[in-house]
Amino acid sequence: MVSAPVQRLTGRRRQTETGLVTKMKSPLSRTLTLALLMVLVVGLALTTARARVQSGTDEQRMVVGATPTAILIWLASDLGYLDRLPVDLVRMRSGIATGQAVIDGKAHLATSSDFAFTARALEHQDLRLLATMSSSQTARLVARASAYKAVRGDMGKLRYAVTRNGIGHYFLSQYLAFLGLNFDDVEVRFLPPADIVEAVLAGTVDAALTWEPHVSRLVTELAGDVIRFEDQMDQFYYFSLYGKKDWIGKNHAVLARFLGALRQAQEFARSKPEESIERVSRVLDIEPDVLAGIWQNHTLQVLMPNDIPLVLEQATEWRIREGLVELDAIPNVLEFIEPTPLRTIAPDSVHLLW
Repeated sequence: MVSAPVQRLTGRRRQTETGLVTKMKSPLSRTLTLALLMVLVVGLALTTARARVQSGTDEQRMVVGATPTAILIWLASDLGYLDRLPVDLVRMRSGIATGQAVIDGKAHLATSSDFAFTARALEHQDLRLLATMSSSQTARLVARASAYKAVRGDMGKLRYAVTRNGIGHYFLSQYLAFLGLNFDDVEVRFLPPADIVEAVLAGTVDAALTWEPHVSRLVTELAGDVIRFEDQMDQFYYFSLYGKKDWIGKNHAVLARFLGALRQAQEFARSKPEESIERVSRVLDIEPDVLAGIWQNHTLQVLMPNDIPLVLEQATEWRIREGLVELDAIPNVLEFIEPTPLRTIAPDSVHLLW
């Protein structure tokens, strides 16, 4: 693996809070049969969960759309911390999918990057951020080393792939600006994460900025023909938990208990990292050594960080500038945040000044 020359990226940088740092990856490849089976399983789970939510007898059950990056949620479930809570977990591939599930009424809570949350909140003003579960550095720019050498390191001549409205879209735009390039200066294809991997491997694009586990698969399958850009690796995002305002207002008690269970998982991960890795790798079907290798790139802490308003404002400003949302000014992002359930069980974890 080749590393590009290191520069200093002055854009968004990881704001680490005290606590454990973690990172996660998933299976290196999936067959078409497994992919189709996953679609059927997720569809069935969503249908069943929605029926439970809408039924008169099970009205209080809480459906959580969780991606593999929701490490604390999966760890809490495996440890039994959620057993006494009315919670149904539905595994989804991306934060884009979890957000849509909440909007469509198929889930009560979604997990995603802060950027994906911002994109949804600007379009659906009834969404509220409840907490962050990690400060993560798992969105990486990866390129074919042979393609990079062919253009003699000219980043403006590479063909890129990102997921539209995903954290990779945002980070690539920021990174290109750092290099003195506009997003429109380069060729970019918008693809789902799994298709991004296939496009790079097939050679139809040269580089991609995506997230785990897709980064790991690219690095592994490209083998020696891969380059990573160390000056991009400082870009971080907050992995977040959110839902609709009205539902949150009616369910503060169960939300507080749920967040309390996640904090229990946080402490378990801090005190027993090896066992935590083993449990999460089994639950998510990720090779333990792969998961262990990236465990240091997540901070597993349930928080409301003091810089989250700034982070949301920066994402909003970018969306306005790129013409992705029709706004004349940045709204008051404090209205996107609901810290009450977390403050109820862990006031010291809410670092906001209001």
